[in-house]
Amino acid sequence: SPLVTDNSFTENTRPVSIYAAMIDSTFYGNTYTDNEKDYIEVQGDYIDDNGVFIWAMDNAPYVVNGHVYVQRNNNSGQLSTLRIEDGTIIQFNDGVILYIGHEDNGSYRGALQADGVTFTRSDDTETWPGIKIRPASDDAATYLDNCVIEYAGDGIYCHSSSPTITNTLFRYNEDGIEADVSSIPVVEQSHFITNDVGVRQRTTGGTSYTIGGSQTTGNVFSGNITAGLVEENGASVVNAEYNYWNSANGPTHIDNPDGTGDAVMGQVNYVPF
Repeated sequence: SPLVTDNSFTENTRPVSIYAAMIDSTFYGNTYTDNEKDYIEVQGDYIDDNGVFIWAMDNAPYVVNGHVYVQRNNNSGQLSTLRIEDGTIIQFNDGVILYIGHEDNGSYRGALQADGVTFTRSDDTETWPGIKIRPASDDAATYLDNCVIEYAGDGIYCHSSSPTITNTLFRYNEDGIEADVSSIPVVEQSHFITNDVGVRQRTTGGTSYTIGGSQTTGNVFSGNITAGLVEENGASVVNAEYNYWNSANGPTHIDNPDGTGDAVMGQVNYVPF
């Protein structure tokens, strides 16, 4: 992969265009001025070699124009990991998805590690589908901390996966997090602001689900349009204790007549709040 550092890109149409798999601590310390496209254009690609691939913070956003798949190529004993550094902005074109792990083959394992990253749309009129964390992702190695995820369909969609999501702001998404019945994401100390639904958790019998759950792990739900938290299927109760619902009286719920905060739907234990 080329190393591109300490350069000045000025008055170009497209200063940089590169395939996703060729980025590995290779862009930093550059300046971008008066270019028609003042960003690093990332072509859709498979990040499928063994190891950790780092997208470093540069002085321009990465704009992803095609699906990116993070999944080791046919080796169940190895792992492809995308690590994105603090302060990096990743923008996605309309319809573009970041996939972590394969949808059904455990020989194609992937992980995402993001600290202080903003994931957003590339155009003010578009909505990108979001991050899809799939069954062949590595739960123990996949986390997002202190990130911002905005203007997505599902900010994060958990498909039979249980990543750790902490201190992260979800805003202006259709669903901040959507999780299927086989997913039990760790969701702690995060903010869900002005989404349609903050968290949508589908449930199945005999499985324990927790969103927040303790005084030190609670989340904040504020201004979400349909609901802060939705439990779907009615098969299990979601433990949502110690979350704040934007009201001292707790969430709006049929069993909480004084509640004026973000709505809670389905089988949810929201007391204490």
